[in-house]
Amino acid sequence: MKTIRRYVVLGVLMCLMITQSGCSLLKAPLQLIKVPFVILEKALAIAKKLPKPPPGVFGGF
Repeated sequence: MKTIRRYVVLGVLMCLMITQSGCSLLKAPLQLIKVPFVILEKALAIAKKLPKPPPGVFGGF
């Protein structure tokens, strides 16, 4: 059990060392995960700039 834990810790440390050293192959998946959140942030910024509809347009709540 301890050897498995050692291999897991070693694997995590190796991944961290490679990503921090600038290996672009490992940074690419992180960039792909980040892209939808950047698009969502820009869409929310545009939506905040739009004027609010007059009262009663969406059912008069």
